[in-house]
Amino acid sequence: MRIALLQSQLSRGRLHHSHYSRGGYAGVVGVGSSPTRLSAGLLPDSFDEQFQSFVEGLSGGTYSGSAFTVVQQEALIVGYLMLLAAVSPYVLGLFFPQTLNEQFFLPIYKDDAVGRTAEIYWKLMYATLGILLTTLAVVEVFTTNVSAAQLLRDTYLLWATFYTAATVKIRVEATRLNIIDVNRFGIQLWHSLVVLVMWASVYFSYAAYS
Repeated sequence: MRIALLQSQLSRGRLHHSHYSRGGYAGVVGVGSSPTRLSAGLLPDSFDEQFQSFVEGLSGGTYSGSAFTVVQQEALIVGYLMLLAAVSPYVLGLFFPQTLNEQFFLPIYKDDAVGRTAEIYWKLMYATLGILLTTLAVVEVFTTNVSAAQLLRDTYLLWATFYTAATVKIRVEATRLNIIDVNRFGIQLWHSLVVLVMWASVYFSYAAYS
């Protein structure tokens, strides 16, 4: 009879609150209340609230806790697609080196010490970006109570800063150092587009939290 009663309550969506002791099942049953609360003995207190906020966010609700708002979702997705377009040639270069080396990774600097230094500086910038992204994740995970969306948003801030610096670097090398041997219009235009999209993504993803 007890099993039949539990099955009946579950089928009606009324069973929602179970308590577990360290030794096992301790007893049941809260009936007739909201099914969104779970006991601390089963899951963390905030889990059900975060899940409810997440569901509300996906359905177009207002921002609460760690949920995604519609604006935030769109901003983060656009930012990701922009980064994917920006860096995918370098990733593909690992698998198709001959094709990309001939058609994409063309030499742009003069073949001298200054040009070599400019090439090395790109590696230094990428390495710095990598350690900053990792450090940001470590700091926010262990010292703050941020959601995954907030952490992702903050990484976009670093990416936007990186591409801003890259755009300035190319301009300085072309206009002041005079070490770029090719027409920089396409390169500069592409980097400027990445900068604009990434800063827009950062702005709207931050605005979603305000």
